[in-house]
Amino acid sequence: MGSILLILPCARTIKYGSYFLSKTWNNVIKILRRRGVDLSRIQFAAIDCIVTFLNSNDDRRKYGSIVLAPQEMSRVAGKDHPPYWKIVKKHIRELIVDTEVGLRRVSGFDYIITLVNVNAYKIALFTAITNLDLWWKTAFVLIPSSIYMMYHGAKVVAHLIKKYEVKGKRITGVITTRKALITISRYRDVGSVGILQRVYPMATSTACISFSSPLNLSTSMSRSEVLVPFIVLDIA
Repeated sequence: MGSILLILPCARTIKYGSYFLSKTWNNVIKILRRRGVDLSRIQFAAIDCIVTFLNSNDDRRKYGSIVLAPQEMSRVAGKDHPPYWKIVKKHIRELIVDTEVGLRRVSGFDYIITLVNVNAYKIALFTAITNLDLWWKTAFVLIPSSIYMMYHGAKVVAHLIKKYEVKGKRITGVITTRKALITISRYRDVGSVGILQRVYPMATSTACISFSSPLNLSTSMSRSEVLVPFIVLDIA
C-alpha cells in the first residue's frame, strides 16, 4: 500500500496549538481505528483559511492552505479565523489559489482523501483538485455541512482505506452515500449542491434528491465542465 493523505477541516483548537485537541478530529480518528484502519499509515492534514486570512504572503505562496498535522501546525498555532461562509465567500478565489498551492505541494502522496463539512472548503478543494488534474488519485468524500455527518463520512473514509489496504484498489472521484444525499437535499448545502450539479446533473431531477432552485457556482468553480467519477456507496 502506498502513502495516504487524509485532509480534514481545520479546528478551532489550533488556537491552543493542535488540531488533535478537537473533539471532531478525535472522533473521526476513533472511528477509523475502530474500523481497523492502521493510523500509522495515514498522514493527517487540515485545510485552513487561517493561512488565507492571517498568514504572510510568503507562507501562502510557499505552503498554501494545506497544513500537515502535526508537522506544520506551528504555521497556524495560536491563531483563529472560523471559515464562516458569509465571510469566506468574498475571498473564495484566494482560498482556491492557496488550496492549489497546498495540494500541489502534497501531491506526491499515492492516495489523497478529503473529508470536510465546511462549504468554503468543499468548493476550494473540489476546484483545486480539478484544476490540478488530481482526480485520478483523489477521493472527495461529499457530506452535508454538519458535525454529525463528519462521523458518517469517517465510515466512508475507513471503507476507502480498507479497500486500498486489502485489494490495492484506489477508489477516486466524488464519493458519497444515499444517506448523505438525502440530508444534502433536505438542508441545501451551498457547496454540496454546487458540486452535485457539476458531477451529477441528474441529481437535480431525481426523486430522492430534489432541489427547487439549483445554485449556480460558476463564479467560484473555474471549469464549466468537469468529468469526475461519481460514486454512491451503501454505508449506513
